[in-house]
Amino acid sequence: MRASVRGAPIWLVTVALFALAGAAGAVDPPASGMEAPRRVALVIGNGEYGDLGALPNPPNDAADVAKALEALRFEVISVVDGDIDRLHAALRKFGRSAVNAQIALFYYAGHGIALNGENYLIPVGANIEIEPDLPYEALSLSEVQRQLEFSQAPLKMVILDACRNNPLTRSLRRNAAELGRSLESSEGLARMEVAPASGLLIAYATAPGSVALDGRDQRNSPFTAALLNQIATPKIDARVMFSRVRAEVVKQTSAFQTPYVEDGMLGEFEFNPVATEPEPARPPEDIVAWQAISASDDPASFEEFLATYPDSSVVSAAQGRLSQLRDPGGEAKAWEALAGEKDAGPYEIFLRRYPSGVYAPVASFTLQRLLWDQAEAARDAAGMEAYLARFPDGAYADLARRSAEAWRGQDVATAPEAVMRSAEPEAAPPPVAVTTGATPVTLNLSPAAADSPKGGLADPLKTPPHLVQYALSALGYYRGAADGKFGPASREAARRYQRALGGPADGVLTGAQVVSLLAAGAEAGDANSQVAYGMLLARGAGLPRDDAAAADWFRKAADAGNGPGQYNLGLLYLGGRGVAADESLARALLGQAAENGVPAARTKLAEIAE
Repeated sequence: MRASVRGAPIWLVTVALFALAGAAGAVDPPASGMEAPRRVALVIGNGEYGDLGALPNPPNDAADVAKALEALRFEVISVVDGDIDRLHAALRKFGRSAVNAQIALFYYAGHGIALNGENYLIPVGANIEIEPDLPYEALSLSEVQRQLEFSQAPLKMVILDACRNNPLTRSLRRNAAELGRSLESSEGLARMEVAPASGLLIAYATAPGSVALDGRDQRNSPFTAALLNQIATPKIDARVMFSRVRAEVVKQTSAFQTPYVEDGMLGEFEFNPVATEPEPARPPEDIVAWQAISASDDPASFEEFLATYPDSSVVSAAQGRLSQLRDPGGEAKAWEALAGEKDAGPYEIFLRRYPSGVYAPVASFTLQRLLWDQAEAARDAAGMEAYLARFPDGAYADLARRSAEAWRGQDVATAPEAVMRSAEPEAAPPPVAVTTGATPVTLNLSPAAADSPKGGLADPLKTPPHLVQYALSALGYYRGAADGKFGPASREAARRYQRALGGPADGVLTGAQVVSLLAAGAEAGDANSQVAYGMLLARGAGLPRDDAAAADWFRKAADAGNGPGQYNLGLLYLGGRGVAADESLARALLGQAAENGVPAARTKLAEIAE
């Protein structure tokens, strides 16, 4: 039988905290002008375990502990649903950061397992079938202790909320039995030996060999909830704080769970050595959130608010505002009323009324075209520069720059000829490898001569027809399959889109129309359109090159589980284009793309490994 753990995007953090106290007494606040003692923490939280099932609370547990530690002057290193490579990298970074620190602390929320007396923390994405897999696929607490010892922090704390019911233990026992072997394992964690004067304190969510509760229908586990209630209490020693945590957990779980502490601390340590004034009362969380969005024109803000605060006292107001913004019938009628409109003013009003509507991308493109036509007809460099200030990255921005440069300081009579010369196509760049389906597709993002109308595209970008079909489907113009065959149904869909733009409707899309179409499909949430539009931005084809914007569109597709989006975002992280280079994150994204059927991702992973 195979037991595996697969990572999935989810918000999760894990914190490790180590704290120092002087041998003679508590750590006092520094005198004026003196540098405060350094406090360093690593926070790791794993909850999305794939086949093993999700733990709902570790993301909240780790996030809340990290926030509490930061408020107590800790330098916090956080990991969200970390695989084994990310956990090792974070642990190494933590070990270096904690060197010569006075306080160091490690907090972990998630699955843990004890095998043959050794404790292991389980990362997401682990592939654990038999006992020998553990040292390679999981993080041992012995390795954590080695990093702590390397730091030479006088006081080291390890806080483990990792004794939760773990189906991996039972799976390993079954597999061992099938191989005719015995397996010494327990449901919880094993007790670790702590020397009396080692400066190390280990706090377990429950007694060794026992199972801790994750917490049902509440934000935090019972242990972490008690820890958060006590950790900032002013002027109490850590030992007293953990004793209060124990009492609170025993009471809340009806004695089912009893936290356990192994104490090798020297002296005393106070998490909050200074009594603080209580914060002024804040409005309820839902009211604060409402105040932040009440003037917004983005319907998604109100949808998120209603999903997060369904019982808020301002639900009616949020629903009313959402109805105003999400009025498909009204938007469709307003758009139909614009048919054939040649004045930019009505499009301005439409976009103010429906800034995030279905027709907003098309309306924005049409508005840009009309304003560009007006500026072009005026042949005024200053007017064209004003247009560029408003639409610096728009579909007509490149033409506007050429016009402004041609007219600046030139006679109007010679300007049109100069503009035409400057707009002549440049030499075609090499094709760029793009993934837009299950396998990589080569998309030639050449700004050179246009294709013939064959297939319904007079498109200098040479966009594969199935991408156009995806975008037309996302906008409701096409109901057929994205088969790459631009037949009569696809041509009719293209005509409907062109009529919506207000231009000739011959079913043959130009390069500018394809750019607008892919942008509209991407805004409508179609992952394939988001990948294709991101590639236009990454290549600078039909639009100014913008790697950061391309990364944003790839990320939207990747978050939706789109393999090509994961692959292309991974390449950007690998090369540091538009994002900070991060090989670990690149590997994770490429791994997800490979699992989602992108063969090129496996090839790239193999290249990185060489």
